[in-house]
Amino acid sequence: MNLEQLKPLNIHVIGLSAVEGSSIIEFLWSNGVRNITAHDFCKKKGFVPRFAKRNPNLKTEERKARLQILKLPEIRKHFEDSYLTGIENADLIFASQAWYKYKFNFPKLKDAKEKGTPFKTIINLYLDLFPGVTIGITGSNGKTTTTSLAHHVLKSLHDGQVFSSGNIDSTSQDLDKILSASESDILILEISNRQLKLLEDSHAAFSIVTNITENHLDEHDSFQEYAETKLRLCQGSIPILNDKDEATKLYSKIENPIWFNNEDILKEFKLKASDYPLAGQHNLENLYAVLHLLKTLKTNGKINYENSQIKSALQSFKTPPRRLEPIGELNGVNVINDLSSTTPTSTVKAVEAFSDSAFSLVLGCDHKGGNYDELIEKLSSLQKSGVLKKIFVLPGSIRELLHNSGLEITNAQNFEDIAIQTSPDFGKHLLVSPSGEHVISVHLKNKNLKKIFSICPPQQANT
Repeated sequence: MNLEQLKPLNIHVIGLSAVEGSSIIEFLWSNGVRNITAHDFCKKKGFVPRFAKRNPNLKTEERKARLQILKLPEIRKHFEDSYLTGIENADLIFASQAWYKYKFNFPKLKDAKEKGTPFKTIINLYLDLFPGVTIGITGSNGKTTTTSLAHHVLKSLHDGQVFSSGNIDSTSQDLDKILSASESDILILEISNRQLKLLEDSHAAFSIVTNITENHLDEHDSFQEYAETKLRLCQGSIPILNDKDEATKLYSKIENPIWFNNEDILKEFKLKASDYPLAGQHNLENLYAVLHLLKTLKTNGKINYENSQIKSALQSFKTPPRRLEPIGELNGVNVINDLSSTTPTSTVKAVEAFSDSAFSLVLGCDHKGGNYDELIEKLSSLQKSGVLKKIFVLPGSIRELLHNSGLEITNAQNFEDIAIQTSPDFGKHLLVSPSGEHVISVHLKNKNLKKIFSICPPQQANT
């Protein structure tokens, strides 16, 4: 897929106000694609505030420039009252990642897909149009940290430009930069399960699958289908896979992959685990993956470096937002923001990273069909040993699931409810690692977790 092939097509974009949808429209229009129809399921008068809310990472001037294009009358727009009008005539649809989860997309989008209309995402544009080295990273857990770490280290090693984009929610998209990139530049993409469903004929040159554990099972017919969707990233690439991940080894049909998850790679780079600032065995696994990526890129002539350069790059790496991120201290308790842990497996890994000292835990809201037995067993053991002091559970299906688990839990209505109780009795840390989805959309809409825990001192509980 190239721009000249796109220009004569009747293109429809789902999600006019969203990060991906608005980025795609701005990019296509700025590069001469004119036959564009955009759809957004909101009131017309509510579009601008909705756009501002969904694109917080855009600078003011960037937001103004994009809005100016989105408002052009030449771009046909359909809001709630006429949503998906004309979609049956589309030659190509850029779909939002989770289009199939929303009732208002049925039956029209489903009919279009069954008719054979091509569905693409922003990832297809990146992979098809970027002239340099492409690296795709996915996994049930760790993909954001691995992507961020790879970007950080490669920027310090590589003479060319290094971009990072895709599914990472803390960055804006870089579509506007890909056409001016050179063959020596590098693009690292975090790619989600939902984007992989639509990847089809687009391929990264190098790929990493960090691990495959139960996640998004409510969107797949089976765990095997989910695993095979993740491994789709490896098609047409040089794959780097987790040697200790059972599902990867079970379902991978890839010949001669590069396996990671052996601490010997540290010795090869003359590193120690302590050279890497992030806590937890799972973060060491992310490091192993990146070191194997560096080695593979060098072997293939894409980068050059001395091993001595790696250590300083690692030591300056900072925790990505909402991934075991320390956000401050309240009454002697360190609050750890791990909101991106939305599966029981990722919360198990987070708990293991902090279970060497007393701590408390926040869980909630809704599970995604995964198995919670391992998490329950882990938490039960830690409660019995006295290491896990309190378990707070926010409203949702996880609370219902844990009701008869045998765990001692405290129901909390919101984060403010927890903040006013925070005291040294919680232990050294309060780990906010929900193991489920919807926490941000339900409990942190227009709110900031760090601010909540700085303005609600515990002494207010008894006033």
